[in-house]
Amino acid sequence: FFLDEQHSGQEQVAYYAQLCRHIRKRLPKAIVIGNPGTTCEAKYLAEGVLDAACLYERNGGFDTAAWPDWATKLSPERQAAIVYQIESNQALADHLRAAEKRGIGWVYFTDAVGANPYDRLPTYWEAEVDGVADVSDCP
Repeated sequence: FFLDEQHSGQEQVAYYAQLCRHIRKRLPKAIVIGNPGTTCEAKYLAEGVLDAACLYERNGGFDTAAWPDWATKLSPERQAAIVYQIESNQALADHLRAAEKRGIGWVYFTDAVGANPYDRLPTYWEAEVDGVADVSDCP
């Protein structure tokens, strides 16, 4: 489950905890990723509310990314990032390596731009799937 536009403040942690319990009750093997699109309260991850959180969502890569101290201690499967306007296969490969170095286990890159860069798969989708498999040592 991908909870897009997730609230990021601590006042909604209890609500998301209840929502995630409901999801897991209905689908015990579900992976729940929250997407505040920015830094969220650590309690979303520290208290086991979410399996992972998307802590970065913007264009152009990780050059301006500032992870909170608590997030740098998380394992890769607890961190996600979405980056759009990555325009070439080489840029994709560079960003996959950068995500791995930052310890980000869930990624989505796209070459799309505009108000909705998620209305199509990236033109390099197959290379992205292969690149993620290579980086994560998937069979």
